[in-house]
Amino acid sequence: MLYSAFIRLNLYEQAYGYTYIRFLVHAFMIFLALLLLIAALRIRYTSIPLIRWYIVLSLTAYVAINYVGMDHRIAALNIERYHQTGHIDASYLANLSSDAVPLLREFAEEYPELKDVLLERYAYVQTEKVNHSWTSFNLARYRASRELTPLRTE
Repeated sequence: MLYSAFIRLNLYEQAYGYTYIRFLVHAFMIFLALLLLIAALRIRYTSIPLIRWYIVLSLTAYVAINYVGMDHRIAALNIERYHQTGHIDASYLANLSSDAVPLLREFAEEYPELKDVLLERYAYVQTEKVNHSWTSFNLARYRASRELTPLRTE
């Protein structure tokens, strides 16, 4: 049943694009499959400490989700889908976090409608920079601001 749901979600993504929730559902299905695998191993080998392995897997999954660069990955997959199908939701892409901005800036040269939305994003990033102190510095926002500056002058 899990495999069927995974395949159906893949088909849905091919038709409608990639989003946070779809990305997280994929991750959770993989997590569930690994939990089931550990449980199956526990049935076969009774010496396996089930709770300990569940905790290790849970912490590993949590760290992996936080370090995978979800926004960048979603942008890359949607751009790849655009090259295959010609369909893209530019407004959704523009609302991804600052981690996706370098990739979106490159794509804006190919898809000009995204440029206007990114310029609005640049204005927002600049107001955020003015309203915050140095303690709220964020590397992804800094990179996004640096990437969007040349776009403004074009």
